[in-house]
Amino acid sequence: MVTLLVVAHSGLAREFCHAASFILGEEPVPLVYIGAQAGESREAIAKRLRTFFEGTTGDVLVLADLYGSTHVNLCLPYLECGHIEMISGFNLPLLLKAITLKDKLSVSELSKNLVTYGSEHVCLSGPSPEETA
Repeated sequence: MVTLLVVAHSGLAREFCHAASFILGEEPVPLVYIGAQAGESREAIAKRLRTFFEGTTGDVLVLADLYGSTHVNLCLPYLECGHIEMISGFNLPLLLKAITLKDKLSVSELSKNLVTYGSEHVCLSGPSPEETA
């Protein structure tokens, strides 16, 4: 079993979790979220992340909104322990797939599968400009 941690700016992490709950019909969805709030200090975010990581055993997959952000950078040292992986730039299809596969794959298999799945589910919708001309 892989524990899912969603980290994102402002209320985005919470809202992604609410959307997943709505779509999957599960309340609550089996994941944890930490939102980095506007004006929140780096130290405060680091403390919440440290509390999570120190209180969690087993495999963890971090789903982060934006590579290079403060909360992503604060997660990087935890990746060295070998049972924590992180995907930056996640989307809702990727999150839904993570929830449905987290009990079926190892954290490394899950992360590889999700990167492919997430990128395959970004597409141009509607007719192409060539078709409307």
